[in-house]
Amino acid sequence: MKTLMQAPSDRNTTVEISNHGFRDEVMTATRPVVFLVNDDAGVMDTLKRLVPSLGYDLEMYSDGPVFLDGLSIDTGGCVLLDVRMAVPSGGNLLVELTKRKCPLPVVVMAGYGDLQTAVQAMKDGAYDFLQKPFDEPVLVKTIKTAVARGQKAFEEAYSESELQQRFDRLTLREAEVLDLIVSGESNNKIAVKLDVSKKTIENHRFKIMDKIKANSLASLIKLSMKACRN
Repeated sequence: MKTLMQAPSDRNTTVEISNHGFRDEVMTATRPVVFLVNDDAGVMDTLKRLVPSLGYDLEMYSDGPVFLDGLSIDTGGCVLLDVRMAVPSGGNLLVELTKRKCPLPVVVMAGYGDLQTAVQAMKDGAYDFLQKPFDEPVLVKTIKTAVARGQKAFEEAYSESELQQRFDRLTLREAEVLDLIVSGESNNKIAVKLDVSKKTIENHRFKIMDKIKANSLASLIKLSMKACRN
């Protein structure tokens, strides 16, 4: 399954994503990004004018599969999704985003005739929905609220991902020692259980603390418990 979470990266000037996608000009590294998945030229023009004025970057896609294939989350933001956009199998693009654990809130856009579909989208996990034609103040407020939520979700998801990477750097022996430390065993008891010297356990413990970036036993236990929950 495609991994969406990536380390924050610098974004560059305007580039063509594909025949179906366009990345608007980026002014500052790691600004929030609004992903627009919509094939309505009028909606695209409106968002191309509006989103940069709010201080966000804009990536526009008129093709759902191209959006999914190119999606790599390296900053906070939100997704503005037309309810009519589907994946090749005819499936629900919103459901596919949920399967891929996309941390960004999805705002679905629907015309009057699509309101039932929008209601179903809310049940499928959409954060909010906008009815076309848009009322601009409502559109602005919805985007700002979704981006703020998306920024927080990204920071939390990236923090969890980065924490897991620390634990993944442990060797099998270090992971074994860590389990015993967290269970409350002393260095002496761990040394006896593993049939090694106390000095060896102390060395393992030092390396574990360094890799996990824990400055105390309490911090080590807290981080270990958090990693287990994730």
